[in-house]
Amino acid sequence: MTDYWVGSDTSGNNDQGNIDEMVKLLKDGGNSAEGKGIGPSSIQTPGLTEEASGKTAVFIVNGSCPGTYYDLENSGYKYDCTWFAFLGWIGNEWITEDGLKNKKLVRAHDDNFSGQEAMDATVGKTAEEYFDECNNIKMAYGDSMEALAQMILNGGDDDSDDSGGGSETVMNFWDSLCDLLKPLDGEVMMVNEGDKIIVKAVPDPQETELWVQEGAYGNIVEDSVSITDYNPEIFNVFNFKWGASFENEFVLTIPKHIERFGERPISIECVKKVTTYTEEEVDEEDGESSGESSDTDSGSDEEDKKKEEEEEESSDEEGSEDSEDSDSKDKKKSTKKTAKTEEVPITDEAEALRFGRTVVAKAKREDGHTIELKAIGNLEFKVGRWCYVYLPTFNEVDYFFISKISVETSAEDEYIHSLTLCDYPPSLGSGESNTGEEEEEESSEEEDSEDSEDSEDSEDSESSEEESGEESGDSESEESG
Repeated sequence: MTDYWVGSDTSGNNDQGNIDEMVKLLKDGGNSAEGKGIGPSSIQTPGLTEEASGKTAVFIVNGSCPGTYYDLENSGYKYDCTWFAFLGWIGNEWITEDGLKNKKLVRAHDDNFSGQEAMDATVGKTAEEYFDECNNIKMAYGDSMEALAQMILNGGDDDSDDSGGGSETVMNFWDSLCDLLKPLDGEVMMVNEGDKIIVKAVPDPQETELWVQEGAYGNIVEDSVSITDYNPEIFNVFNFKWGASFENEFVLTIPKHIERFGERPISIECVKKVTTYTEEEVDEEDGESSGESSDTDSGSDEEDKKKEEEEEESSDEEGSEDSEDSDSKDKKKSTKKTAKTEEVPITDEAEALRFGRTVVAKAKREDGHTIELKAIGNLEFKVGRWCYVYLPTFNEVDYFFISKISVETSAEDEYIHSLTLCDYPPSLGSGESNTGEEEEEESSEEEDSEDSEDSEDSEDSESSEEESGEESGDSESEESG
């Protein structure tokens, strides 16, 4: 558990509401958190006291000030770490993810307190470059308070790397998980809940209890609805064929898209990828001899003769040692494992139907259709949940997936959630690490075998020791496969 102190610079962007929301999100992650007020002194002044020892500070900011970065890194603050949480969605290009990574730092327009030493250390570098050099400060960015809290929770726990590059490590870890789960894209979703990353099946939309509704008895802020229309180019009628010879079929559709743009049909065969492994025991001495034979076949008879004479001379000189080595080599065996991945027809009806629904779900995800709106109340709104939307004025009555969210407080102290809704959960990673072909698998196995041979040739050990090493290598190969 981490003990957080949360403060905010004076920005006019719902400062106290941002503090309250950040405190809540950090507590939801199983930590302790306390708001420390608004203004630069909210974090800097208490950070110089002994009470700050062991605490992690979160400073919510609406701009970029290299002098403040330098101050919190070098002025003896007692915090274990200070997070700069950048409000990247307020329109300041310096504190978006792109700005933090690519724009060169300059002195802030209101910085009348930093000395030349601070400017020399920061100006001319990007924020990311400077933070990566530091030990006491880190940066979090995103398009909502939830995204900021997520990055802090993932990178600010007790086991994280406090070297200043934590946020980059966290993002790479997230991307790696997405890539690993790519084969299940459309069937599973990944969300961050507190300090945990949860992978689960995409839930049934009709099981949700969340809703938004227009009108006098609704919870949608007036004039806050913005809709991005469908992409007319996607397919909306899917004829799926399944069975050993694709002799069976069923049809799935996207009715709303058909209503708007007419039928755009496509025929798809239901298939799945199956990987099989074959093992072959290889006599390494034979393999080496085979390689020599291949080389000599391309030479002349004279070269063959000369080589035979050299081998005979070498054999006479080595005597009994050669005999012992030969006996040892005869015992050397290795197992070569080859993977082959191919597509096969789906023969189970339930599996075929699941395949078809996943294809249609991915098509809905790519249709470009989104709704942005503001809803009052209900703290259960969270990224990764479904929500029933009742907007008959806009001809939108359906279940939508919450893909983005930010929270603010109204003048009446009501929570207002800015929601971005889409037809289906967003895509996972590229999945390139899960699409290896047969040639790549074989090449990898051959390289492993060559490395094993080189290692064995370099060792001058007893025959039994060599056999033990080979067994260990085979075990590792099977586990990795």
